[in-house]
Amino acid sequence: MGAAAASSSLAASELMPDEASDDVVTAPDEIDSGASEALSQALQRLEQALGALESAVDGHGERLRRAAALEHEMQQMALDRSELAQSLDAAESRIATAETRADDLAHVNREVSAGLATAIATVRGVLERNVREGEDEDGAG
Repeated sequence: MGAAAASSSLAASELMPDEASDDVVTAPDEIDSGASEALSQALQRLEQALGALESAVDGHGERLRRAAALEHEMQQMALDRSELAQSLDAAESRIATAETRADDLAHVNREVSAGLATAIATVRGVLERNVREGEDEDGAG
């Protein structure tokens, strides 16, 4: 209220009669120009305040837009993370299944190898017997 209050009180005191005389100190034209100047200054300050308010509102709106964009990006990242976690779980499950199958195949391979070793030993035994019997028949005959 600095300049406007001072102008108003000054204008009011100028309207007051001088204690020494009953005359008004200031003419009405001077009061109108003083009030007009005060009003002009008040309007100028109001325009500046409105401009500052508008700037503040614009800045706040921009910060809100950036915050919303960041929130959206965080939600997208959370969704991506969830999808990646599901993919990882599925891959780990496939690996565990493959390892189980590999263990099963290794076990079957050992059983087949043992069976082949037994079959080879049996075939050798039969062949050796046949060779010996053939030698015995050749030598006896």
